Amino acid sequence: MKRLVLSLSAAAGAILLAGCRDDFAPYNRVEGLRVLAVRADPASPAPGDLVTLTTLVAAPAGQAVSYTWSFCPLLGDPATGFACLVDEADLRLDLDATVPDSSADLPAFDLGHESTATFRYSLAPLLLLGICNELGEDAVAGPSLACAQSFPAGIKLTVESGGATITAVKIVPLRYDPEDPENHNPAVEGIDARVGDRSVTLDDRGGQTLLAGYTHPLAARVPPAGAEAVSTPEGGTRRERLLFTWFVDAGETEAERTRFVDGVLSLDAASQNRWTLPDRAGSRANAARLWLVVHDDRGGVGWRAVTIRVDRD
Repeated sequence: MKRLVLSLSAAAGAILLAGCRDDFAPYNRVEGLRVLAVRADPASPAPGDLVTLTTLVAAPAGQAVSYTWSFCPLLGDPATGFACLVDEADLRLDLDATVPDSSADLPAFDLGHESTATFRYSLAPLLLLGICNELGEDAVAGPSLACAQSFPAGIKLTVESGGATITAVKIVPLRYDPEDPENHNPAVEGIDARVGDRSVTLDDRGGQTLLAGYTHPLAARVPPAGAEAVSTPEGGTRRERLLFTWFVDAGETEAERTRFVDGVLSLDAASQNRWTLPDRAGSRANAARLWLVVHDDRGGVGWRAVTIRVDRD
């Protein structure tokens, strides 16, 4: 264990010196290639779970997208290109020196090149907890979470399209104890737009038409259960906070982000926005896209993508 911890501790120190920043840009206008979200299902895996990774990528129409997924127990910060600070071969040797044959349970760092990826949470929770206890929560830094209840496994995704390359990071909290509360990804069941005196449901096929130059009220359908009850340090409970980010590739939304904070900002208010499409002189586009991404405050994420036809006549 000491040998393994020393190698991870040196890597963690490099992260602390380099610092970190938000993984995703805080603006909602999509121009060109963009990684809007990365999701793990389950959101907070228990030992033995098979974890499926998916991503929401916006790319120019007609351009192919390539994917490269990788797993890492300790990722660098943006200055390193989120490089893995632990060599896979060395880590396998250290694991076997700590617990014989335990390296067989370590997921391969290379998770493939499909649009989705999977890995099995097969490492012993006590081994992961031991690493966290030896390092201390402050040393497990960069984009990761504190590791008192779960181990912050790093996932790196690199996408390429039309000569552009984007790298994104997702931290997957691996629960040590399957009896600990599980986090579920919030769901976005649909997005409705107000057209005159009626409400229409938007889809991803451009089945609805909105007028250019007008402001259209939007309402997302996010079930209240998406904001789960969580424990507070005082021994009580509260509902999760939800962050809504409204990405668009044409026009602008009244709010780039809306928030649900129980007792402060309602879920109904957080689920609503207004989308103003460019006027007839300002755009020749016949279609526009909107992506709504909802994050909870424990790493869960859900989304809905819609496309509308733009009436410029």
